This record gives sequence, C-alpha cells and structure tokens, in this order.
Amino acid sequence: RAVAGTCGGAVGSIGPMASRWTRRFRRGRPPAPETAPEAPLPPAAPARPRWVVEELARPEAADDWADWAGVSAVVDGELLRFGARGARLATRPESVLTYFAPQALVAGTDLVSPAPVDPTWKAGVEAATSRLAPWLDVAGPVPEVVEPEQGGAPPTGSTTGRTGLCFTAGVDSFWALLRGGYDATDLVYVWGYDVTLDDTSRFAELSDALGAVAATAGVRLVLLRTDARDHPHNRHVLWGFHHGAALAAVGILLSDELDRLVIPPSYPDGALIPWGSRPDADPLWSIPGAMDVVHAATAQGRYARIIDIAEEPLVHQHLRVCWEYLAPGANCGRCEKCVRTMVMFAGA
Repeated sequence: RAVAGTCGGAVGSIGPMASRWTRRFRRGRPPAPETAPEAPLPPAAPARPRWVVEELARPEAADDWADWAGVSAVVDGELLRFGARGARLATRPESVLTYFAPQALVAGTDLVSPAPVDPTWKAGVEAATSRLAPWLDVAGPVPEVVEPEQGGAPPTGSTTGRTGLCFTAGVDSFWALLRGGYDATDLVYVWGYDVTLDDTSRFAELSDALGAVAATAGVRLVLLRTDARDHPHNRHVLWGFHHGAALAAVGILLSDELDRLVIPPSYPDGALIPWGSRPDADPLWSIPGAMDVVHAATAQGRYARIIDIAEEPLVHQHLRVCWEYLAPGANCGRCEKCVRTMVMFAGA
C-alpha cells in the first residue's frame, strides 16, 4: 500500500514481475530436506560393575597340570583352573558363579553367566548372599546373576547314587565319615584351598594319608586342584566366610559324578555363629536334580565329637588338624589348634 501511494501506476508493472520471479525461484529451489531419524541411543551402562564369567572349557593341561583333567574359565579377564584326579568335572557355570558369589557381594558387583542357570539355584544364591551380607557389613544389594538374553534351558541333572564327603582328615571330617551316617562313597579333597599349590611336599604326604583312609573305608578318593584362591577377585572375603561356597562350587563341578556333597560340621546346631558354612546356608547352593549340598548338622560340639572318635585307629594314624605348620609334618604340635586338640584327646 505504501508503494501504491507514492509510485502510482508503477505498481502494476512491478507486481507481475515479482510474481514471476517468485515462481521461478520456488521451482529452482531444492526441496526442503526431510527430518532425519534420530540415532538410537547407546545401551545404558549397567548400574553396577560386572564380573563376566566366560564359558567353561576343557583345555589340554600343560606343565605341572598335565595329569589333572579338568576345566578352566576366564573370570573378568583372568584365568581360573580346576583339575581332578579320579573324576570328570562338569562344565556348568553355576560352579564358578557359586565360588565368586561371596566375593562379588563384598566387592559390590554383579556376575554375568555365559549360559542359562538353574532358577532354583539362582534364587538360592540371592538367599545365601543375603544371609552373608550383615555378617560382612554389606548394606548394598546382593549380586545379581545376569543370564544371556537368548539361550536354551540349563542342563538337567543325572542320577549316580553317589555321595561325596569333603574330607581333610580333621576332627570334623573323621566324625562325618565315621559317625555322621551319610554313607559316603567318595572322599573329596581340594588342593589349593587349605594347602597352597606351592607346598608340594605337604600335599604329597596328605594325599598318601587320604588314600590310606579311603582304602580302609572302602570308598573312592577324588582329588581336585585349583588356583582359585590366587585369582585377583579372591581377596574380598576371609576364608572363614567363603569356604562354604567354595566347597559347594566343587560339588557342582562333580555333579556328573555325585548326587550329593556333604560338608562336615563346624559349630553345633545350638551354638551357630556367623560363618561361611552352616546348616542354614550350605543347602542354598544346591541345584535340584543335579547336586544336593548338605551340611552335616549336629548338636554335638567339638569335644563331644572328639570323644566319639577318640578310640578309632584310623584317627590315630591319620588325624590332621594343623594349619599354621610351625614345624614339619602333618601336625606341628605347637600351634593353638594342635595344642587344643591334644588337650581334648587327653581329656577324652
């Protein structure tokens, strides 16, 4: 309107020109780009750290492991090995996951399984670590076992009719063998748990004694060897709170050979203390139909158990209670446990 008011008829010639230019400009202008789709967001990082357990394998043993047939797995980038004499080990991931569950509890991490796991065992891990948490001053969540998104069902168990007994030739072991009533078919010992792998002479002496006990009792001896206690993630929990899970892990490794693993008692039923192996904790690591983990519960204290076995020649010949090794031999006779046990036998 302003132009029409000042230029008069000039508006009539400018208007059509502008219109033609506008149409030409619009025809030559490239079309407006379509809105690009939003790039997918990267997956959210796990809320907690994770230790990834890779698939258990059966490698050919080398060097000083050559006569130990077993399995290995990589746990959070570090190799872990279990070997066995006299038995074939299973490759169920629940074994390694059981071993590291108490450690993961204190470290505040979750565990990643390479394969599906038994759901009852998984619930048992949550219950077992929940029981351990207040004893270890852990206020955070218990470890979650993370399974692969796709995968088949966990393997089913097999029935063998055999019962293994964890056996170190100590008072509790002998009591469970001779008085526990579990009818063990196998004695199970793990080199690397209480005797270090570099102490070959002590292990050789002990394995000879265990062989003699097994032969006299008419049962099979199964020896295992592991470097699990040397793993970097084995430093978070004291052995006293970890050994129940560690023994249960061995039971799962032997699930193709045994139906049940019996863990000897530590404290009597009426005087239980916070501890890694108890009648209300050990069975939680079981896998129904594959491995039943049993605690040899008893109302008898240690002195009553010693009285029960004090006259057994097998005990006189092969009892081993020492763990400080202040002198050569199976029992140093000087450490607190040796002296305490001798006093109890003298009393009996």
